[in-house]
Amino acid sequence: MTEQIGTILAPLFTITGAVALGMIMRATGIFKGEEAGLINRIVLTVLLPVLVFSSINSVNKDSTGKKAALTVDIFKIPLIAFLVIGIAGVLAYMLGRYILRLERPQMGAFLLTSMFGSTAFIGLPLVKSLYGEQLILQHSFYSELGSLTLLVTVGIALASYYGERTYGEKRKFNWRVLLEIPKNGPFLGLVLGLLFYTSNVPDPVVKTLSFLSNATLPLMMFSLGLTIVWKDVRRNLAAVLTMNMIKLIFVPLLALALARAFGLDAQTQGVIMLNSATPAVIICLVYAAQYNLDREFASTAVFSSFFLCLITIPLIWTIGQPR
Repeated sequence: MTEQIGTILAPLFTITGAVALGMIMRATGIFKGEEAGLINRIVLTVLLPVLVFSSINSVNKDSTGKKAALTVDIFKIPLIAFLVIGIAGVLAYMLGRYILRLERPQMGAFLLTSMFGSTAFIGLPLVKSLYGEQLILQHSFYSELGSLTLLVTVGIALASYYGERTYGEKRKFNWRVLLEIPKNGPFLGLVLGLLFYTSNVPDPVVKTLSFLSNATLPLMMFSLGLTIVWKDVRRNLAAVLTMNMIKLIFVPLLALALARAFGLDAQTQGVIMLNSATPAVIICLVYAAQYNLDREFASTAVFSSFFLCLITIPLIWTIGQPR
């Protein structure tokens, strides 16, 4: 057990170091912070879809030399992601409206950070550290087909509805955002990965994609360090702590309970639990800026969840181990 916790903490500390480097570069004036936008665009449109595709393509073959078949159980994984995110959203809404009594822009940021985790940037290296390439497909079904699908639909709807508007402007959700799903880089990487799942992709192509995908995580974490500014936490302390309780403790325990109820094997349960235990997704910061949500709260929530997950992920992993 101690060895497994060390395996979990190793990538988390590495990721934290990349975030800290970005913060130092901004604090010393070497970078101004505006560079994060370009980095995020490169990652989301090029590197992350390449990472998803190459990860699925590298899934271990079975004893016959063929890729493992897609089973009924694997399609339960995105359903669990939908249920977990939906239930977390309902809980966050009830607490935010009736207990914390948050203003609209803060409520939007509170919902997004409570519901959506960094499955691609934190979940993937954790799954790789504990399981190697063996369960990348299960990870992708939770992360891309499950979490990402809701992030680019429900997430945008929430951000659009709760964002600050000019006087007299109606709050409405444009259903045309659904057309953005097939254009989304990571989702496209998942679709292409599944289309070529049983095909033999030429080795030079595989090596090139693998080389590019290696830059994804360090660039995104460095960009996070450039983006986040630590501000007065006291004003948002109750909401930030509540958000972290939901995202880092309630959500993974709920996901584990659902995975067991759906009868999934122990390793798949572990993948689901790790992905659901990840800190708030960085894209929440992009949504906060684009839709005029409370950017200070979003920044503090994302930043705090990245550091608190160093404690909660090993704890949740220990609790979730079969007895």
